[in-house]
Parts: sequence; structure tokens; C-alpha cells
Amino acid sequence: MLKAITLVHKGAMEIGVHSIRSFAFHFAKTHSLDIHADPSIDDNDHQLLMEAANGMQAKIVTAAERANKIEGMLSKYPKTKEFLNRASYFAKLELCMYEETPYLYFDSDIIWLRHVTNLS
Repeated sequence: MLKAITLVHKGAMEIGVHSIRSFAFHFAKTHSLDIHADPSIDDNDHQLLMEAANGMQAKIVTAAERANKIEGMLSKYPKTKEFLNRASYFAKLELCMYEETPYLYFDSDIIWLRHVTNLS
């Protein structure tokens, strides 16, 4: 199974739910989905996102989980750590440190209108 990831923040919840639902509709048989949440996402949002991913292998990755995994990597780069701690906007940069390749990244404001056969 191929792996896809997306990142959702509170301001993108409305479109993020639709994005994940449309992705699940078209790619549940070919992709698993890791839904990365920034610190603004709460437990109710987690539930909505997982409901949107119904029918596919999916999980939520919290900001705390990402921070725990990349803490050791960032200890060698204090300026980068400071940069990432400034605002949750930079959480997208954490994804490439957290996730193992290969994976498909898509923004959580993308609505999938049809299946794409060469998506990997």
C-alpha cells in the first residue's frame, strides 16, 4: 500500500475534512493516510478528521508525536529548532524529518474530484 500524508490546522478544518473525505473516496484501496495535526487541532477535530477518512487505513499524528521524534535530530541544529518553534506555520517543514520516504504529500485544501491512476 502506498502512503499519503497531509497537514491540517484549525483554520483549515472545514476544507480539510472535505479534502480527506474526497481522498479516501478515491484512494482508500491504494493508499494509507497519515493526518498530521498542528497544535491548534483538538480531540473533536481529530474525531472529525478520522470520520472523514472512514474506509481507509488512516491515523492522526499529533504535533507532540512529531516533536518527540525529531527532537534528537534538531539538537544538532539549534537555529532550525528555534525557527520551527516560532509558529505552527512551519510544521510543514517537520513532516520531511518525521516521515519515512516514499510518501505522497497533499495540502489539506485539495479536493479530489477523480481517481488518478499514476499517483504514487
